[in-house]
Amino acid sequence: MASLLKLTVARWAAGLIVSVTICSGCGDSISEPGHTALVRVINASTNAQAINASYGTMPFVLNQGPNTFSYYAPLTPGQVTVSISSVSNPQNTVQTGHNFLAAQEYSVFVTNNGLGYQATILNDQSTAPPAGYFAVRLLQQASKAGNVDIYLLPSGATLANTNPLLTAVSPGTASSYINVPSGPYAIVIFPTGTKLPQGNPVVYTSASTQFSDGQARTILIVDQQVVKTPAVNAVIGSDWN
Repeated sequence: MASLLKLTVARWAAGLIVSVTICSGCGDSISEPGHTALVRVINASTNAQAINASYGTMPFVLNQGPNTFSYYAPLTPGQVTVSISSVSNPQNTVQTGHNFLAAQEYSVFVTNNGLGYQATILNDQSTAPPAGYFAVRLLQQASKAGNVDIYLLPSGATLANTNPLLTAVSPGTASSYINVPSGPYAIVIFPTGTKLPQGNPVVYTSASTQFSDGQARTILIVDQQVVKTPAVNAVIGSDWN
């Protein structure tokens, strides 16, 4: 137990420095059998500000940049208030309370409508999906892109022979976890109802990414803040490994 606690504390400290870009290793879960909840922050704020997060008076994420996943941090189970604040303007703060359960994993999903932060507690998958599958959840925060169709394109397959994983996904949507056969996939996103070669450009396509048996992943879809092509970006967080 002591070694597990030491590992948990080390991973919590690592979570104070948050990776930017597609981070398929970010947010890996840490097993702390039965005694703690595990909590991370997904910063999807559209105003591109870094944030701090604390529960009670205890900080657990510092200076987290936009469109990133923090590592999971241990939290004593029970009713806890989580505070999210802007690094540059601490007065810009939002709080949310939740009853965190032992041996469960959670994400504090932070968004921004231009007026202030919103924070939503998401229940993360804390068990492995069935053998031969990985589980994936989509968080659609690309408001400029509007409704989109999302594909997982298997390696070697064509879009013409591939069905969308989800259709007409509107901004602000958080899907449930979906079990998908494990393997290499590219993430491809189109405006709803369009698909090459109909003349409408794809708004995003990723490199092929290996999704392995037993993994659970969250894919955060966000508007690009500076460049116009591609119109959106996808960031992958590890929920269960």
